[in-house]
Order: sequence, then structure tokens, then C-alpha cells
Amino acid sequence: MLYKMSAVKKVLQVVLISMLAVNAHSISLEGTWQEDKDRTIQWNSANTKVDPERLDKLGLILGHYYIKYKNGMACGFFEPYTFEYEGEVREVPRLSTNLSKYEVVAENEFGYVIKTTGTDQTETIDVLIFEGEESFYGIRLDAEDFGFQGGRIYFKKVETVRWDFDCAN
Repeated sequence: MLYKMSAVKKVLQVVLISMLAVNAHSISLEGTWQEDKDRTIQWNSANTKVDPERLDKLGLILGHYYIKYKNGMACGFFEPYTFEYEGEVREVPRLSTNLSKYEVVAENEFGYVIKTTGTDQTETIDVLIFEGEESFYGIRLDAEDFGFQGGRIYFKKVETVRWDFDCAN
């Protein structure tokens, strides 16, 4: 009987230790995320060899894209906005919404790997790296760098916005 109690204690110790080893730090992906223009420009100015003129042009259009993650659905959409370029004011309407399914492939204390499947069945893999509960940047695993090699686009968590009206619940 003493042997059985000792074995039970050892099993309980192993279970307790493994429970403590499981990362209690869990950042929720669910919610609405907006491009973080300031953080994106700041990081890329300091850490990439991207031409400053290209960063200035990028700064004109950043900050207007949102992604809403909820219940396995990702909904990407833009808010309408205007910007000035070469002395001309340009208006950008609210563009169509991009709906896709997503699944978390892997996660740890640093973020998520997600697989997204669009309505046209196109699949992408993204690595979302969190720098806190309210900020992440993503790396898409593909060969296209959009002339922005090594660059990062940051997102910040925001409250629900009025332009997500056609996103899935």
C-alpha cells in the first residue's frame, strides 16, 4: 500500500510540474486589429534598408486596414480615407471586405501560426508575433515581399469599428 501511495504522489508531482510548465501567458487573437502606422514606420525606419521615400509613400496609406478574427473567421477591410500625394488630394473609398476561414496551426508564448483559406480556396500561412497583448506583426510565408524585403507591418488591438458591418459574427 505504501508503494502505491508513493507512486501516486510521484504521478501527482509530475502532473503538477507539467501544469506549471504550460504557458499561462495566453494572448487572444480574437478581436479587431488595425494597422499600426506609427509603429510600422518607426520599426522599418530603424531596422530595414527600405528607401525613406518608399516609407513616406507607405505612410500615406497605412493605418486604414483592419482584420477582425472571430470564431475561426478572418475579415479584412479598409476604412475610407483621403491622403495628399504630390499636391493632389486622393480619396480612397471603403474597399470590399475579404472574408476567410482561419485555423491556428501552432501557438506559443510568442504568438501564432495560422492557416487562412480564402473564399477562392487560396491558402496562406502567417506567423503572427506578439510584442504584447495589444500589438503584433505578421510574416506571410511566401516569396512575394512587395518591394519591402524584411519589412514589418504592425497591428494594434482596437475596439469594434463601424466599417466591419459585413464581417461574419
